[in-house]
This record gives sequence, structure tokens and C-alpha cells, in this order.
Amino acid sequence: LGLGVLLTELEARGELDSTLIVVTGDHGMPGMPRAKANLYDFGSQVALSVRWPCNIPGGRVVDDFVNIMDLAPTLCQAGSIDIPKGMVARSL
Repeated sequence: LGLGVLLTELEARGELDSTLIVVTGDHGMPGMPRAKANLYDFGSQVALSVRWPCNIPGGRVVDDFVNIMDLAPTLCQAGSIDIPKGMVARSL
């Protein structure tokens, strides 16, 4: 519901296609074998969806490992902000 309301409002304002939208999830169920914090499929497959039609072509699927901490330098780069020197993550 929340994401749909946000997208509807951005579209109504004419800002949807120029807005960077990032949606991600959690690393699985806690306390379950082979789940959160483990390098099994159930613990490492986390949804990550990025939408920014004015800057990113749609339809791309990446099957590589991506670290969520890489979002910080990615967002800095998208906003034309210098990535801090001490930041070890890499822009996607």
C-alpha cells in the first residue's frame, strides 16, 4: 500500500520518471537454519529493485552478489555527492 501511494503521488506531480526509487528487503527469517546471516540461497537472496527511468534503462536483471551497503556510495554518486574517502563500499 505505502509504495503504491508514493508512486501514485509522484506520478500526479509529474516527478515519477525523474525520481530514483530503491526497494529492498531483509535477509530472510531469523533463527532458521540456513537463513539470515548465512551464505545459503535462503539467507543471501534479498530483493533489490531500482527504478530511475530518466537515467537507468529498464528490464535489466543482475544475478551477481550485491551488498546492500553498496547503496550508500551509489546514492552519493546518483546525487552528484563526493563519496567519502573512508567509505569502503562500492557504487553499483
